[in-house]
Amino acid sequence: MFNRINLVFWILSICSSIVALYLLLGIENRQKVTRASYLSYVQIIKLSDELRQSSDDLTRFARAYAATGDGRYKIRSQTVLDIRNGRIPRPQRYEKAYWDLEIAGELGTVGEGEAKSLRDRLIENDLDAYSIRKLGDSKLMSERLATIEADAFRAVRQGDFEGALNLLYGKEYHRFKSRIMKPIISVQERIEANGKRRLENYEKKYRKTRTIIIALTLTSIIFGLLAGFYSKDSLNISSEQSA
Repeated sequence: MFNRINLVFWILSICSSIVALYLLLGIENRQKVTRASYLSYVQIIKLSDELRQSSDDLTRFARAYAATGDGRYKIRSQTVLDIRNGRIPRPQRYEKAYWDLEIAGELGTVGEGEAKSLRDRLIENDLDAYSIRKLGDSKLMSERLATIEADAFRAVRQGDFEGALNLLYGKEYHRFKSRIMKPIISVQERIEANGKRRLENYEKKYRKTRTIIIALTLTSIIFGLLAGFYSKDSLNISSEQSA
């Protein structure tokens, strides 16, 4: 009788420990998934911001070219487009104030990365179709803005610097600039909201699972103590019967 009860308690104790361990391993797996999701979220934010930054760089170089007539700014403008469209390799650490250092002559040696368009890199990071479409709209507006910049470049070649600057600071230019930025802001807000929701869901599941693990651990300890108690009683009874 006592041996049977003792065995049942040991089995219950072991089963509780196994389930608790299984849930603990599940938490670790979810942590890995959450970490991968977070890294992807950070990368997508960086890539969407790179689209914004490339648009600002194009504006910066176009205006610098119109103000100075220095052809190096026009070359830099084309380089920004070529990197964004994957026609030439993207420099390493491109997001780290690359052009500020390059213009100042303080860039130093920079390795080359992969020649891949910004759109392809976004797709590789599992950006959803809606966000890809919105960023595509932003890129389209950027290309339309480039037509104004091309007109300004022609004005510079003709010596009309004032006309070029008027184009690059005009209302139409700023209107297109706004249309570029709005989709980027919308996508970043969407990504941030999704990231926050995933984190909240993970924390909710983590707290629930942690409570279950604690309860199972305590249950395993209790069953283990009961098994030990009945085992002791069984030994005492066996000793009395032998005496």
